[in-house]
Amino acid sequence: MTETELQNYEVPRIESLDDLKKFITEMEQNGQSYDTAPYAVALASYATFLYMAGRLGISGFQASWADMQFLKRTRNMKDGFRILDYSELLYPQYEDKFNLTMDKLIGENIEHLKSKAIELLEKNKNDDGTYSAHEEVVTHWKRIAEWE
Repeated sequence: MTETELQNYEVPRIESLDDLKKFITEMEQNGQSYDTAPYAVALASYATFLYMAGRLGISGFQASWADMQFLKRTRNMKDGFRILDYSELLYPQYEDKFNLTMDKLIGENIEHLKSKAIELLEKNKNDDGTYSAHEEVVTHWKRIAEWE
């Protein structure tokens, strides 16, 4: 398949492990170039996700949680993240969702970020009281650690 064909490919519902193996092999064969490999990986991953979700009978909520776990692990986002659907920019009722200043995001996530900032300050403090991190980063961590 070409890159465009893979980009537009609709993953079929796969009912058996043998069919899933065949699909993964097909994607491996179609992903032999720099341009097609990412699509092949994504399609094989998605097919596996659908197969497992069907086999385990998970709910939509559980499927969403599984999606987030996959992103968290593949992108190494240990301290949280947010996904934005840009199609919502077309509707004014979502304005608050996109008014994302750093202070707003810190405030919304302060409990975790505060403990993480304190941890990073302790981890990066040298014996002489200086820090191994850049001074602007240290100032930012201190600001978060002292957040009210």
